[in-house]
Amino acid sequence: MDVTANHIQDNATKYNVGETAQFNSQNHQLVAVVNQTSTDKVNAGASVGVSANTSDFQRFNVSANLGANYSQSSNYESNSVQGSINAKHININTGKLNSQANIHGKEKREY
Repeated sequence: MDVTANHIQDNATKYNVGETAQFNSQNHQLVAVVNQTSTDKVNAGASVGVSANTSDFQRFNVSANLGANYSQSSNYESNSVQGSINAKHININTGKLNSQANIHGKEKREY
């Protein structure tokens, strides 16, 4: 695999290469990212009750009741996702490297 560009920006990119991973750039950034999840719940309700009775149809007893409820909950989660380069040989030719990635070469070359 060969990537050549003036600027390479990898956001949590995972490279899994069998033989050689070759990167050529002036500036190469391997950046971790954050995944965020937010959940908000709101529950509300109301109730109304009315009752009436009489024993002589002259006088009436009337009663009423009101009820209300409200609840709210929030949940927030975040996690970091890190990139990686996995290959037998890894060549990074750059003027400036900023890496938050795991870089794993499987074989050492002697020069």
